[in-house]
Amino acid sequence: MISKQFQSIVPTLLLSILLGVSEIARAASLNTLYFYSPEVSTSRNTVLKGTFDHYFLQKGQHRFQPVENQNVFEDLLLSHQADALIMSSFHFSLLAENEPTLLSHYVPVLQGEKNGSDVYQRLLVSMNEGLTLQGRKLATSSNALLTTKLLDRIFPGSASTKFENLNILEVPKDIDALMAVGLGLADFALTTNDSLSTLSTLYKEQYSRVRIIGKSLQQKRMVLILSKKVVETGTQWGDLVYSMPESPLGKRALKLLSLDSWRWLLNKGAIQGGAE
Repeated sequence: MISKQFQSIVPTLLLSILLGVSEIARAASLNTLYFYSPEVSTSRNTVLKGTFDHYFLQKGQHRFQPVENQNVFEDLLLSHQADALIMSSFHFSLLAENEPTLLSHYVPVLQGEKNGSDVYQRLLVSMNEGLTLQGRKLATSSNALLTTKLLDRIFPGSASTKFENLNILEVPKDIDALMAVGLGLADFALTTNDSLSTLSTLYKEQYSRVRIIGKSLQQKRMVLILSKKVVETGTQWGDLVYSMPESPLGKRALKLLSLDSWRWLLNKGAIQGGAE
């Protein structure tokens, strides 16, 4: 028979265990930088994690965690289980449009840059200007859902009819989408002006045959998002991510995200240990 004294202790023990697990989970969240972007193929996650973790290992007990499933990542964000995230600006704005309370829990802290610019354009290109769009194959580094939304931005109000029965070929990088078109593996490529510029340098003959079918408005690059609790209490995340270009390993990690630097979206006084 269980003594009354022991019975009275059990609920307290259970509560302590649950609180302990909660605190451990919270500590893990505070030290974990989550990443997902529908613009980056999940096939690169192993390389991303290895490179970022190696960089963070030199800076303290922080880790990088790519998330392969979009729904899982969005659940982390919408349920406020993650405290630090790098993600697509476009993706974050889409979520904020559908869930306005998101902005009451999170703050964009750093904006990614490349060649001194924090914006880029999405382009739809082909090697054959006369091709019809319906039923063709499109190479893209974005997932199917984002590809559809991006096409809507390039062709407002008409993408659904223009691209009926579209076959999507997912590739690891934007430059791969261009190469797929050049090799005849796809009829169209959804890419960026950055990748088209790279193609002009590496493969001039192929670049000369590229025809731009449509352009999106300029889009913001990736952002570092922090929970407001983290911003208010102060953390190293802002400094850690901002200072990545200062080391060769940090530069290499950023390059995997098609970035080379960050700029602050909050001033120095807004986040402890931050910078302007």
